[in-house]
Amino acid sequence: MSILTDVDIRDLLDKKRLLIEPFCENCLTPIGYDLRVGRTYKSASATKGENLNDHEKICIAPRETVLIHTFEKVIMPKDKTISALVLSKVSLVSKGIAHIATTVDADWDQEEFLVAITNNSNKNIFLKSKDQLCTIVFFTNLSPSSKPSDKEPRRNDIYLKKFHKQESIQKRKKLLIRLIPTAILVSFVLFAVLYFGPDKTETVTTITAGAALSNMLYYFLKI
Repeated sequence: MSILTDVDIRDLLDKKRLLIEPFCENCLTPIGYDLRVGRTYKSASATKGENLNDHEKICIAPRETVLIHTFEKVIMPKDKTISALVLSKVSLVSKGIAHIATTVDADWDQEEFLVAITNNSNKNIFLKSKDQLCTIVFFTNLSPSSKPSDKEPRRNDIYLKKFHKQESIQKRKKLLIRLIPTAILVSFVLFAVLYFGPDKTETVTTITAGAALSNMLYYFLKI
């Protein structure tokens, strides 16, 4: 097994055995290629995906995890003799961004990669469209792989699953935000009417207190 240098990568690209598109000369490193921030991303805490235009930025809050598609698509050689690792960049890690290394199977032909990064710092970190995000390092296999990876294009199995999961959580949260304050107010009304009677001052006072508590709970649940 040997790591491929920039010379090897250029040779593979020239012979059309390896595809990196769009290719950027400044992203080619001595032993790899720096993949850039792509057009789509989503926060693990958000309910929808986001599109990123040129010169726009992703704001990653402290302790937040973001899924980012790379700008480049990569298609590995058809003979399955080359695999790769996607590694973090020290320049980003030094700012507090964590990225766990991932593998690229020898038969990968599903275009963009999905990269998960976490902000471990105590401040917002911004990534701009086409910023260098991570480094892909290629190496030759001792033998061509035989087992297929069977991974979905752009890892939509992860990207969309996360989307639907967060969307479901948010729907349940919104339902609770509506139901709990309403249930408290109804309870106060029933208690006041049954205990004090419909025309008592205490009834009005109790219902007013229930309304105030209901509004306060609604406010705190929304935060």
